Amino acid sequence: RPRWPGSLAPCYFRMGVQQSLRLDGDQPEASLPGMRKRLAQLHMYDVVSLKDLWLQNQDLAQAFREEAEGTFSVVAAVRNLPQQDSVAVLARKGLFRVGQSWTIPLPHGRVAAAAELLPLPAAVEACGCARLRGAAAFLAVSCHLDFAHVASEYAMRQAQLDSLCRAVGDLSRRLARRHGGDAIPVLMAGDFDA
Repeated sequence: RPRWPGSLAPCYFRMGVQQSLRLDGDQPEASLPGMRKRLAQLHMYDVVSLKDLWLQNQDLAQAFREEAEGTFSVVAAVRNLPQQDSVAVLARKGLFRVGQSWTIPLPHGRVAAAAELLPLPAAVEACGCARLRGAAAFLAVSCHLDFAHVASEYAMRQAQLDSLCRAVGDLSRRLARRHGGDAIPVLMAGDFDA
């Protein structure tokens, strides 16, 4: 303990004979029990990267808050219309405090969530990761890039990745200067659709 990281898409699954895609945001009343069950799995992790959260739907957002916010600090980034899925970084309360947080805009309407996580004494004592021992802070990032369905779309995903890496590099350098060092650890997780 702590375990690094958990990555889970609690609101996204395939169903039906044709393996058609159904999003929980489309039918929240049918999706709430399954979503609650999947969100309950979060409690085994200390830092979590989530994708495909449909926080614009009030019922799903309320279920998410009820399950997550008692245990975790939540930093979410909401994607613009027409797709309103979100990504989030969750950090266990009592182990981490969230300093600053950012929504990183990416090309083609995607976003990433970034959080400065400040390890509390309990996290430092329990951490098996030598890089985090003694770290004043680290940067946690959650993203969901586009899937390239055809070769011509590879450039779109590459542009998202380039933009994400530039932004994460800038944020990590800024945080390192603020904390009096040359670098800080970065934990980047998500769905890179590679």
